[in-house]
Amino acid sequence: MAPDCIDPKAGGFLRDLMKKSVPEIVADCGNDYDFGELWEARLHWSGCPACRPEFAVVPAIFKQIGVGLEQKWRDVLSGCKDDFVAKKASLLAATGDLPSAYPEIIAELALWESDVGSFLCHGQEVLILRVPFGSREEGVAWPGEWEPNLSGWREFIRTLEFDIQCFVYDVMLSHDLLMPVRERMDSEYAETGLDRFTLEAFKDLQQRMETAIANSRLQPDVLFSIIETASLAHSLVSGGRLEKTIVGTTDAPTDLPQKILTTQETKALQGVRQEWKRDFDSIEDSLDSLKAGQNAIVRLFEEHRRPAAAYEPYIAVQLGEPLHSRLHQMTLRALQVVEHLYNVNQEPDGFALFAVRMAQGYENELNVRIIGPIVIELLAAGTQTYDAQGKSKEPLIRWGKEHRRGMTLGSWAWYLKYDPTMRSKVSERGFDVEAISKDAAWVSEVRNKAAHDFACDRTLADELRRRILCRDGILSRFHPVVAASAAALKD
Repeated sequence: MAPDCIDPKAGGFLRDLMKKSVPEIVADCGNDYDFGELWEARLHWSGCPACRPEFAVVPAIFKQIGVGLEQKWRDVLSGCKDDFVAKKASLLAATGDLPSAYPEIIAELALWESDVGSFLCHGQEVLILRVPFGSREEGVAWPGEWEPNLSGWREFIRTLEFDIQCFVYDVMLSHDLLMPVRERMDSEYAETGLDRFTLEAFKDLQQRMETAIANSRLQPDVLFSIIETASLAHSLVSGGRLEKTIVGTTDAPTDLPQKILTTQETKALQGVRQEWKRDFDSIEDSLDSLKAGQNAIVRLFEEHRRPAAAYEPYIAVQLGEPLHSRLHQMTLRALQVVEHLYNVNQEPDGFALFAVRMAQGYENELNVRIIGPIVIELLAAGTQTYDAQGKSKEPLIRWGKEHRRGMTLGSWAWYLKYDPTMRSKVSERGFDVEAISKDAAWVSEVRNKAAHDFACDRTLADELRRRILCRDGILSRFHPVVAASAAALKD
């Protein structure tokens, strides 16, 4: 390594990387190292006076790596789709009563969400490798410019074959539909102290999902048809690769036209949406979780003249520049969406989705400002397990890694209230741990009622907005300097 290398460790990783072939690098990514290390190596090369001339081929090589990794994740998703299609065919062949197979089929789709979401995230992040460093390419977002959700992954999703796009949307819609079932189970397991991450718990979740579907007043096969049609419409609207795709293959919905669909035919699907709505409106006393999910599917295709981003100037004024400029991008995006949902709804009730999304924004800022940095500090200190000295069944750290699965706002609120170590670390950083603990518990309670009991009317929605969307509200507690300034101005 040249003596003037600005980071010998990064330079050594880059040197080892350049000794391998592109297929080897693609195959090893995700095993021996991850995308983050590749990205850091590329950043190092761009600013290191020693490595730039030594490895002049880096731009061309990394472009090839990016193309290879894109195809790798496309192939993985194609394999997921093939596995599901085979499972679906097996379930349908094993029962003489076809509608009775669909609760398990829909649950199977929903349970793919974690894997599919992870693969989409990987696919989106590697797109940047084919862009020359320091330049901008239309249609490619840079790290930190996209959120880990369907909207954030749209650039990679558009590169997928149309049938795989439809599979992706099938999975995500099914997951959103059944999310309240998962959250209710998480809450029950936390209260009883049961381990949420066992084979028995997984089977329990699957059974609960199937029961919820079977107990709704909407026929499971009709619900599956709605999900698939919604996925088809979503794929069309997103501008997928339709030109060579024939809908009507063995794994496509049997009631769809046996022809090539064009974007011009998208309008024809708007009439279908009205039929879905009539189906939903005819259901009385159905399971709350399914009803909320069905309404969410319909809402995907509601057209409103004002996009969520249009509310950004109003949000900035309400929060004030000092606080607004410090909030995380994902928090601000959540606030845009909830303002959109709040203004679209003209009814006295039905603010459940608003409350859930508002809680997600609060949860993100809590994680970015408090929970995340403390977890990073604990990991740096070599902590293998952190579970409040054995008191919590939902550890922040498990096996030397951040324990993401199952961690919710409610879990973090518990640590802030009952874990002396967490409370001490939060206080040492200048935060009002007592106030934040109470805020987190309150927002979690509102979110849970909205998700599970469908209980969020305009009065509660207004209270959420009053506490969050203001200069001295509960978001300001994550930025003590701003909170102090707001208090001084008030006095």
